[in-house]
Formats: sequence, structure tokens, C-alpha cells
Amino acid sequence: MLIIGNTNISDGLGSERIFFMTLDELTNLEEAQAERMDLKIYPNPTKDFLQLENLPFSANTSIEIFDMMGRLVKQTSYLSPVSISDLAKGNYLLKVHTEEGMSSILWSKIGS
Repeated sequence: MLIIGNTNISDGLGSERIFFMTLDELTNLEEAQAERMDLKIYPNPTKDFLQLENLPFSANTSIEIFDMMGRLVKQTSYLSPVSISDLAKGNYLLKVHTEEGMSSILWSKIGS
């Protein structure tokens, strides 16, 4: 069982936000959210770009990519394909925020 998490310390007084979730919980949650929006990405695994499919366009659409430690490594407005050539090889979480809600998908970057 792999546990991933994120801890952000917000001030010097000890206030912090801690989030932990098992990979199984995350995968099941993300698959359910992706089905709700019917978001698809390809190719997966990929080397240079991610193509987004069935993404409802809106002026407020944003895309975030997180590494498996929960760190935000890339953020962009609506754009397909999404260039990922600057990211290191590994597993990532893509989050798409639209006016209809949020959807997330796990994917893998291969090569360098």
C-alpha cells in the first residue's frame, strides 16, 4: 500500500494543513470523478504531451499537474495538448477545473 500526502505550513505559529490518502482510495476517487465529466487523456504513458478529450470548454478552465508527493508542478489555462516535456519521468495527477466541476486522472510520464 502506497500512501501519498501533502503538508503545507501556512504560518510560523504552527498552523498547518495535512492530507493523506492511500493510492487505492485516490485511484477510485479519481476514476469516479473522471467518469462524471467523461474526461479522457492520451497517450498514457506519454513522453512529450497529453491530449485532453471530452473536456467542456469554458473561459475559467484550468489545468493543474501534481507529482506523487502532492506538489503542484505545472499549472495552465485550457490548452490541449498539454506540453509535459519539462517534467521528470514518473507518475502524476492531472486535475482539470471547469465551471461544471473538477476531474482528475492519474497518468505516467516516460523518458526524459
